[in-house]
Amino acid sequence: MLQQRLLNVWEEVAGDTVAKYTEEKTIKNQKLIVKISNSALRADLQMKRTALKDALNKRVGAFIISDIILR
Repeated sequence: MLQQRLLNVWEEVAGDTVAKYTEEKTIKNQKLIVKISNSALRADLQMKRTALKDALNKRVGAFIISDIILR
């Protein structure tokens, strides 16, 4: 399933530092919901949401998510 594939490539696309602080990730209503344990990193990622979304969709070769919600 493409949604699972997108979740699996999160670490690769987001990078090792982000992966280290990622606690949970799910997809609901075309939104990737990611729980990041580091507030400074979460704030930084807020500014990069569009680029991350585009990179993740491109990596799986399909439009899977329309937004990323960081918690």
